Amino acid sequence: MRMRQGWGDTLKGGPHNAGRSRSVIVGAHASACRPLWAFVFLCLIGVGWLHAQDTGPLRKTDLVRLLTANTQTLPQIVARVQRSCVSFTPTARDRTDLVALGGDTTLLKAIDTCVRNRVITPAPTTVATARTPGSTGRPPVRPPARPAVRPAAVDTTPAPPPPPPRLLAVPLASRVSVPAGGTASVSVALKRGTDAVPGARLVLRGSARVAGSDSDIQAVTDGRGIAQFRFPVGTNTGTTRLSVGTIGGDTLDAAADFELSVVRSSASSAPSASSARPPDRPAAPAAPAGPPAADRTGFISGANQRGTVGENAAQPLVYEVRDGNGRLLGGVGVSFTVTNGQIVGTASNLTDSLGRARVRVQFGERAQVPTVVTGTIGDIVHDATLLPVAGAPTNLVVLLSGNTLIGEIVLLGGHPSELRIYGRDKFGNVAPLTGLRATATDERIVRVTAVTSDSSGGSVTLTAGRGGSTGVVIEGSGLRADFTAQVHP
Repeated sequence: MRMRQGWGDTLKGGPHNAGRSRSVIVGAHASACRPLWAFVFLCLIGVGWLHAQDTGPLRKTDLVRLLTANTQTLPQIVARVQRSCVSFTPTARDRTDLVALGGDTTLLKAIDTCVRNRVITPAPTTVATARTPGSTGRPPVRPPARPAVRPAAVDTTPAPPPPPPRLLAVPLASRVSVPAGGTASVSVALKRGTDAVPGARLVLRGSARVAGSDSDIQAVTDGRGIAQFRFPVGTNTGTTRLSVGTIGGDTLDAAADFELSVVRSSASSAPSASSARPPDRPAAPAAPAGPPAADRTGFISGANQRGTVGENAAQPLVYEVRDGNGRLLGGVGVSFTVTNGQIVGTASNLTDSLGRARVRVQFGERAQVPTVVTGTIGDIVHDATLLPVAGAPTNLVVLLSGNTLIGEIVLLGGHPSELRIYGRDKFGNVAPLTGLRATATDERIVRVTAVTSDSSGGSVTLTAGRGGSTGVVIEGSGLRADFTAQVHP
């Protein structure tokens, strides 16, 4: 009442009563400032909170946008993760999706490091102390402002170029067996990263002493990046380790060697018929066995099989050897090599008494790329082709306008959007889907207007309604992908 009265007297008396009520006005002004202090303190807390939000941990959707927007390089994204950390703990599926979007082991290591530090590092108490009002009634003291750390060095300094892909030579067989006096056939694939390198000159070091020549054998890679080394071997049996090198250009980033075994070749001898012929009838002399004939030798069964990538072919491949007269030749050494696949167990390199050698094969990891088995006897070369197909899908891939979606779909209100869906098997091959379907939680926001299937997958058409957010579920082949659809009006 006194304060209210003092204000009244001041207004009524004008400057004549100002002296009498000055102390009352000062007291009232001091009381009125206390709410102002509280307002200023809350503003400071709000500004600090907004700054923390701007530089806070990255959400999963933020990381996906950075990888798909192509506005920052991968080293810049890694630096941002190291600086701001992430707000989620990635699952095995998250890691697979991040790698599919362009991430690498450097990004995954940065995420793992910040997650571990987030678990073991205690939360700072500065903000909590500043937010708790003091019990003395005095306004809380704002901690001294720390200078903002700007990532100028990361944004302005060009990212170092990524290391070049490794140049590797891969022998298609780790061990090759050749009959003594025959011709060796060795296939080597040259790759830079995952790309084939055609037109490169390679040398097979150590082949000179096997072939009895003055220099090592050379070969040039074809359009598939495969070089074929063919050279005669001597009559001395034994095993020699050979290595592959380049001629000119870049050197190999890793050693590429294999074993070449020269085995004894025993032609079947004519059996003695003295014990079987009647004593009064002379036996006709048996014709000597001839060398293997190319037109009567080759695979007689097991070719043209179809099977799932990474699995064994159902039937073994049988290679039969005959001479020019059609006689079956036993004890003949056959060299087997495989492209896009591998030999299972130990191949029978010598033909049996029926002139046959058998080999079991495992399909390679690339679907629709033929698995080729090559049988070689000296200069005689025959191929058998098998076809691997994709395995069962292990995950769903959803694309919108060619971009992979993870967890979130952004749609424009009133417009339809077509999602492309297909499956991938455990080796990354595109696998067909069955039972494709899609559902939306709130059809007032998003409606599923069409679902179609084809040989490689299918498509789902979503029509956005009014603005809002709702869930969308896509299923196929027993797999499920959940999304949050954000509709912008």
